[in-house]
Amino acid sequence: MPRLGSGVLAEELAISASLIIACADRLRELPGPVSVRLGKIIRVPEGEAYLAVEAPLGIAGVFLVSRGEKTPWRL
Repeated sequence: MPRLGSGVLAEELAISASLIIACADRLRELPGPVSVRLGKIIRVPEGEAYLAVEAPLGIAGVFLVSRGEKTPWRL
């Protein structure tokens, strides 16, 4: 069984740093503003969606149902 040590963590840090550099390079290539203000009201298309994301204490899931109005019907 492999041991997790500082070598593994150092490798993860190096990979994370290279990903950040790649993202920054990609953002420089994109036209237009990167940081823009969003309106207070965002219309969500009609339908439903579920998304699971990694959270500090495990997995956080979000289920959204929209009728196409300016606020979601259920979140």
